[in-house]
Formats: sequence, structure tokens, C-alpha cells
Amino acid sequence: MLDWFSGTIGYSSGHLKTNKIIELSPGGEIMWQKDSHMQVEGSYSAKLQIAKQPPTIEMQDIASNQRLMCARLALRLSGNPTKFLQGHNVFGPDVSWLPYVLQDTCRAFPEELAIPDSQAMILPAIHTTRVDITTMINMGSHQLVHDWLRTAESSTRSRHGRAMMDGDTVYWGKHSTRWSLKAYCKYCEMARHPATCANHSDIREYTEGMLRLELTLRSPELKKIKKMNNVIGEPIIWDYMKKIEVGVMKSEVLEHSPNLTADENMTLSMWTTGVDVRVMIPKATFYRRRRRILDELGVDISLPYDRNQARRETFNLEYLKAHEIKQVPADFPGLVYRPKLFA
Repeated sequence: MLDWFSGTIGYSSGHLKTNKIIELSPGGEIMWQKDSHMQVEGSYSAKLQIAKQPPTIEMQDIASNQRLMCARLALRLSGNPTKFLQGHNVFGPDVSWLPYVLQDTCRAFPEELAIPDSQAMILPAIHTTRVDITTMINMGSHQLVHDWLRTAESSTRSRHGRAMMDGDTVYWGKHSTRWSLKAYCKYCEMARHPATCANHSDIREYTEGMLRLELTLRSPELKKIKKMNNVIGEPIIWDYMKKIEVGVMKSEVLEHSPNLTADENMTLSMWTTGVDVRVMIPKATFYRRRRRILDELGVDISLPYDRNQARRETFNLEYLKAHEIKQVPADFPGLVYRPKLFA
């Protein structure tokens, strides 16, 4: 599901009356100026940020080749179009519908901020600088959602390092300029940010026992994906979930394996006695041995060893994928936005 968009849309923004940010010299001369962002509030009280933005050269080329709209002064938009159009983001439009979603989002602007170009049948050229993609997993109970989050926080890491816990949300690469993932309890999140649509209480009740996964892709990663000719859609979440390494903690850990070298077995043995092996051996050696031990035994020696900790196997991607919610429940047919083309 599409959950956030930041980027430039080929519709004209020249008619918008925005505030300006100006720098003056001591003598009162204008050194530079630019249009500031302005806020758009939709019928569901969801807010977007818009501004005037020149189109990129790539947008102009695409518009020419594919007969898309691309004004000389385009529209910069940032926000959650799904919430803007339907008042909640429990379910929502597919990422592949992005051009139609942005067109209808602009059509839904209040009259004083209307975008006339959006009324045309021609779609706009788009330059994306950030997109958030989400999915929900039915864990079966509220308690299991939080058990999973605690396990993920203590036993996983990505190329960015250890998972981070902020409140009841687990982050991987929270401050990365390329990509980040987060997981949280959707039921709890809706208590803090209630839906503004009809039947909002029924929608929140539906989310009990639901784990939310959210992938954020930013400009450098989007460029990399495009260069590799990969498709940006809902399944891409699982490609990034695979990048998360899981150190499965067990109540009984083997202190020796015939498939490990003597040095690797020695490091493993030291770790099971509570020694912080990260400071005992050179950094490169540590990471090489950590990878070998993780692949062989499924334990991560970069995590503190806890002899009393129970076996943890709840972080299983196949389980999550098997319980992914892929269809809107029949109880909520009128609460999900669909472009007219797909209605």
C-alpha cells in the first residue's frame, strides 16, 4: 500500500499564492528569495505540504516521450495521499497506482488551492524523492504483536546496525538517507492517531492483532532501484526484510561445532560464558567469525548472551508472508479509495 509520497508533479503551480522566504542585505537589497511550503487540508483533516518547484530534466524528457503533463513551474508535494483521500491508512491504493492517486489527490484540493491541470485526462510526469510502502500481518493476537516487536528489537540487525526501539516501534536504519524499515502495532498506533473517516472505531477494532511493516525508500535508493530496472511495488518490502539479520537466541547453545574452525569455536565458547568478544579480537576478525557462527548455528555473537533466555523463532519471514493481509475485508467496501480507472 502507498503510505507516503514526496516529490514533484508535472502540474502547474504558478497560480498558487505562497509566502516567500527572503534574505536582505544590510542595505535592504534582496540577496535571494524562494517560495515557501504551504499546507493543504483535505476533507478528512489530513494535511499535505505543497510548494512551487521547477521540473527535473528527466521529467521533461519523460513528458515529451510519453505525452504526460509537465509545466514550466511544477508542483512539489509531500504527505500521505492515502489519508488525504480516504481518512485512514489501514488499507489503501497500490503503489503502482501512484500517478492516478496523485491526480485525484490534486483534484481533491480545496477550491482556493485548486490545481486546474489535474482536471485534464492527461497524467502528470512525476519525480519521486521518497515513497513509503506498507503491509499488515495478522499475528492472531495483540500480545503476539508485541512479543514479535520485543524479539525483533533484541535479536535483529541490518547493515545500519542494531535495531532501535522508540516507544513500541522497532526501526532498522532509522536515520539512513537511503532506506529504512519499521514495524509497529497498528492497533496501538490508531489509538494515538485515530482515523477521521466513517466507521473509524470499526476499522481500529479490525487492526487488533495486526503487525504493520513500513518501508521508506529515499532518493539514492530509488535511483539505484531504477538503474537496476527493478519494480517498486508492495512485494519489494520482503526484499528489504531479507536484509535484516536475525540472531536466534536459544536457551541451549552448542559451544562447539565440527564445521567451525578452532578459533571460531574458541570465540563461541568465550561468548557463551558472557565475555564481550567484540573487544577481544580485531574488528574484521570479529565480523568474519560472527558471520560464520551465525550461518552455522543461527546465533549472533554480537548480541549479549543470556543463558536463561527462551528459544526465539517468531521472526520468520515465511510465517509473516503467509499471514500478510492482501485483500480489503468485505466489511469495509466503501472505505477504500480506488482510482476511477480501476473502480
